[in-house]
Amino acid sequence: MLRSCISNYKIPKVVIIRSIPFTLVCRFVQCIILLYGILYLIFTYPTWYQEVNESIASTVIANIKGIYYNPIEQNQSLIIDNADYIVLSQEKDALFLMTNSIQTVQEYKRCSESFRARQGMCVNDSQCQLKMSLPSNNGKWTGRCLKEIGRCELEGWCPVPDEYITPTPSRDALNFSLFIKNFIEFKRFNLIKTNIATNSSYLKVCNYDPIKDKTCPIFRLGTLLDMVEPDLHEQMNMLTYGGVILINIHWTCNLDRSLDQCIPHYSFRRLDPPFKQAKYLFGYNFRFASHWKHENRSFRTLTKAY
Repeated sequence: MLRSCISNYKIPKVVIIRSIPFTLVCRFVQCIILLYGILYLIFTYPTWYQEVNESIASTVIANIKGIYYNPIEQNQSLIIDNADYIVLSQEKDALFLMTNSIQTVQEYKRCSESFRARQGMCVNDSQCQLKMSLPSNNGKWTGRCLKEIGRCELEGWCPVPDEYITPTPSRDALNFSLFIKNFIEFKRFNLIKTNIATNSSYLKVCNYDPIKDKTCPIFRLGTLLDMVEPDLHEQMNMLTYGGVILINIHWTCNLDRSLDQCIPHYSFRRLDPPFKQAKYLFGYNFRFASHWKHENRSFRTLTKAY
């Protein structure tokens, strides 16, 4: 075996086949392989040198337009516009749209504890003096029992708001329009892009539709509710008690191609649990107050916003 490896040497033998059909088949296969290699280089070579900018700087500006009528008395209504229903959000990168509210005009003075507060029941002053430091009290208790009504007296903002009966919201809120301006910056490439179309006439007539118009940055509130919650009863509860909707703007851009193809894609999701599942804490609300004085008396309007 060793001797044959040292003394013998093999060379390939070339055979010439004189056949036109066989030659054409071989050349055709060679051309296919060559064409595949060329196309592979054409479509994959640009990605060899591409840079990826994943840390994109982004900012969002949102505006809301629309009015609705809030009945206050018989044959009377109050017109509510965006100066009334847009409230400073309690969350970062969020917008709070008030679709329902409970308002109580209060004066700083002495009055009785809420009739819904069980700890406020009394028949004598000693009962009120024992409960003066309870965190659920609606003001600073004076230690006095108002025996004619059987309630402890407090010093604070009066009357104590009754927030157990929530008013029915106006369905006009479904026609509110949300206009979202999104600016992104690819810092590595010194490029700024926005979701706003250059055609101003288009923005005046467009409304976002998940099928017909996916690029319009104007969203009708009723359309958003339809996309995140198909149950009409749940939609009405969201208008009444509040809800949380996530709007995600996703950008994926290939800067080797036309910038006209660099457009955002919107997705929507409800974040708060459905009301049929939440037994105690449901919806979304918070309180804020506006203060004023009249004849050296302090007043405020307390608003529980949904």
